[in-house]
Amino acid sequence: MKKQATPSTNKQTGKQLGLWDFFALYKMSLRNFFWQVDNRQAMNGMRQGGIGSLCIWFLSLAMGYGLPLFFLFGLISFVQSLLMLPLTWLMPQLAMNPATHPGTSFSIMAMSAFLFLICSPIVFNRPRLKYNRRFRSSAWWQNTGISPREIIKDKGLFGEYCATMAAETNLKNYHLYGQVFNNVIIQKPDGDFTEIDVIYVNETGIHVIEAKARGGRLSGRLSDPTWIQKMGSKEETMDNPLFQNIGHINALTEYLFSVLPTGNTKTKAALPYTYVNVGLLCLAECDTSGLHDVPAPAQFFLGPAEGNKGYLQLDLRSQYKIRLSREEIDLICAAIQPLCRYSKEEIHQFVQQRQLAYDRGDYKYPTVYYMVRLEGIDADGRTYIDDYICRERGPFKTYLDMADNAFKAMPNVRILGVSEKTNDLPRLLAYYNQKIQR
Repeated sequence: MKKQATPSTNKQTGKQLGLWDFFALYKMSLRNFFWQVDNRQAMNGMRQGGIGSLCIWFLSLAMGYGLPLFFLFGLISFVQSLLMLPLTWLMPQLAMNPATHPGTSFSIMAMSAFLFLICSPIVFNRPRLKYNRRFRSSAWWQNTGISPREIIKDKGLFGEYCATMAAETNLKNYHLYGQVFNNVIIQKPDGDFTEIDVIYVNETGIHVIEAKARGGRLSGRLSDPTWIQKMGSKEETMDNPLFQNIGHINALTEYLFSVLPTGNTKTKAALPYTYVNVGLLCLAECDTSGLHDVPAPAQFFLGPAEGNKGYLQLDLRSQYKIRLSREEIDLICAAIQPLCRYSKEEIHQFVQQRQLAYDRGDYKYPTVYYMVRLEGIDADGRTYIDDYICRERGPFKTYLDMADNAFKAMPNVRILGVSEKTNDLPRLLAYYNQKIQR
């Protein structure tokens, strides 16, 4: 029996959904074509499409919002007509008026319902509709307490909501054992912190998810810190979610290794092999054909949250294999739960305080590199000794993974030897490659 996505915290206690929240849920259940969370992209599409796009836009309004309103109007008119039936005995002229006849109202109601039923596969995003029908028991609502009316006002929140929905739906559809967490705050040794949008722990590993509600065409390399986002004739930069996630994964790796009890779970939590770097693009209109896949993270997923090739429908068992047992998942989830205790107001305050510290230069450290000989334990529990390039920034040490050229945390290793420190990484890398080839 699978473990449901239970709440990390109970931040929705005492909160109720209002009428506007239910309208917002309906709105979020529509396909992105019928509701554009990114208004810039919608306006650009209207300008480029001309009169044709304008006509389609009005048609979408009629299908998405007009037909339900006609049904509601018919229902109210039908009830009103039934209440007026006794008056027709006293005032026969009312019975001759089609506007007051119950049959007229019922016809309007039935016709709009019939047309809406036919149009519903075109109008609705089915996974999102299914998720929103049980919104009050969803991981999103239980973990964050952020209401639908707040989500539709904030593109960033919409992206995190879509990522949570995709992870929780994947958990249920594929009968995985695991749990979904939101807004995970990890304090660093130097007083700084990192915030992770979504963590999805399951048998295939610890999936660290960075959500981006971005549209347009993206270009760049998967390993670049920023990409170019082009919308119409306008270009701007956006953060690479996979690059951001390397820092998130490193912080989570160090934290889990520090709190988990000694054993297999602690060993696995210290290995990059256990983590999946997930970047979810939460707008269906996002085009990633301009992104180059060399070099790519060793274990990652980049793509839409929904859709045929989306994360929601990804068979994780065949993609990443089984890495964690149920007992290991329980220990990891118990360790992550305390990191989700902060409210959105507290997180906002943390961000403000961190920005002030950045402005003062509190977290700026010189970066040095050096060769190290490490002794560690691999995924099979075997001891190994190997050479790595270490990057040191203040109290933080990470090690270069040659599979994807990313510096990763390896807190379970023991340093056996250290070479001279330098800030010239290309030169050190050339020396490292020569040494390996000998």
